[in-house]
Amino acid sequence: MKALLRYRPFRRLIHPPRLTLSRGQVRLSLAVLLLWAGIWAVSTFRLPGASGLQVGQPSPISIVAPNEVIYTSEVLTAERRKQAENNPDNLVYFNDPQIPIEQRRNLFALLDMIGRIRNDPTLNEAARLRALQDLPSADVTFTTEQVRLLLSLDDEEWSLLRTTILSLYDRAIERYDYAVDERALNQLRERWLGFWLATTNLDPVQRELAQTITAAFLRVNRTLDRAATEERR
Repeated sequence: MKALLRYRPFRRLIHPPRLTLSRGQVRLSLAVLLLWAGIWAVSTFRLPGASGLQVGQPSPISIVAPNEVIYTSEVLTAERRKQAENNPDNLVYFNDPQIPIEQRRNLFALLDMIGRIRNDPTLNEAARLRALQDLPSADVTFTTEQVRLLLSLDDEEWSLLRTTILSLYDRAIERYDYAVDERALNQLRERWLGFWLATTNLDPVQRELAQTITAAFLRVNRTLDRAATEERR
């Protein structure tokens, strides 16, 4: 037996060499074991109710995070910005109260000039016709038929037409509290003037003339202040 031990192969069989590992190898081995244990735990452990989870459906359980995190959501920010742009409360308008006042003054001057031409004893019928067609007002231009109608009215009819036009203008401005925008102007011209004139004592031809004159002097005086609106948004 002692003779056999002299030979190294037989010595290794009887007394195998010890396995020695360095610290790095030990750490690596432990890391592999921990990683394997973690994978096994994740693959086998399930939360209560997790078996009912389905894609696209609400979760049957609630998991509360231990800490709160605040972050800026680009999606929600874009949605809020779009809502702010479409919110009427963020629109800033500029009102010029002098425009309706100035336009009424111009309307009054036009009617006063028509009255003077009608009553001018130095003008014959043809001269009155030319004078009314060549009025310096830039707001309205009369057709030949409208001029003939103005000259054919007696004093009482002309007074009624004149009063109706001024009252109609005042009613139109007051309806929108002296703040007429594009939408209000269209409503006045297409709906309200004709509706109000239908309740007067004017005949249809006179109503059409009154509506033409009144509508010509209505102006927009409420406009969107784009700079102030952008700042508010």
